[in-house]
Amino acid sequence: MPGQLFDAMASLPRPPKKIAILTNQNGSTDFVSYGAGNNTKGFVSIAKERGLEVVAEIKYPPGASTSWAPLATQVRDAKPDLVINSGLGIDPVNLLQAMAHLDYAPPLVFSLFPAPGPLLKLGPAADRVLAVTLFEPNPAIVDKLGPAAAELVSDFKRRASDAKLPYTSPETQAVASWNAWEILASGVKAAGSVDHKAICAALHKDGADTTFSGHLTFDPAKNNFWPPTTSGLTQIQDGTWVSVWPAERAVAPIKPPPG
Repeated sequence: MPGQLFDAMASLPRPPKKIAILTNQNGSTDFVSYGAGNNTKGFVSIAKERGLEVVAEIKYPPGASTSWAPLATQVRDAKPDLVINSGLGIDPVNLLQAMAHLDYAPPLVFSLFPAPGPLLKLGPAADRVLAVTLFEPNPAIVDKLGPAAAELVSDFKRRASDAKLPYTSPETQAVASWNAWEILASGVKAAGSVDHKAICAALHKDGADTTFSGHLTFDPAKNNFWPPTTSGLTQIQDGTWVSVWPAERAVAPIKPPPG
């Protein structure tokens, strides 16, 4: 993920050179910033390898006890070109609101695993925010995936609306869950069994077909996710999440910082 983000940033007319990295010390987000065990690759090390200046490196504990004003002040004073929040849920909302209280707006913000709806509710303050995506229901992407994906998107939106959920678009979390179901169902069918070891063996041998991410393979020697080309970046543009990277999955170019 860090490599993909920095590739995308390098494509901008004026690529960011000064980076601020704020890391939620939750296991998954800390891992993306710093790696773990023998793998020490992450946002921090990869940024430095690419010649980017890490002007602020801030860690904060998971949970509601985080005080965001001091973090926002550190970022403002560091004057980064890009703020990377290796965070979860409403972390970027809290961070952007704290920055707004300082009359500070960072040039560009990336958040790893944000809740999509609350960011949109910030209005212009969240314009141009980037995030990881497995899927955004942009018509061009849905059309490319075919009728099965279109049917699922429509059904999800209908059910979410009927349930009066505040955010009704199927996106990364919904698609990740649907992928998980299809992977499990494929493994059970191929194994002819619900025994865990048999399911794993079948998935290692044949992989699984998914509606949104295509054919997936699993290598136990690498303990892998599938290739990162099946994920990408999304950006808030004019109040909507839009897929912007990689180029073959983008429905709009990345909006650079204003000015």
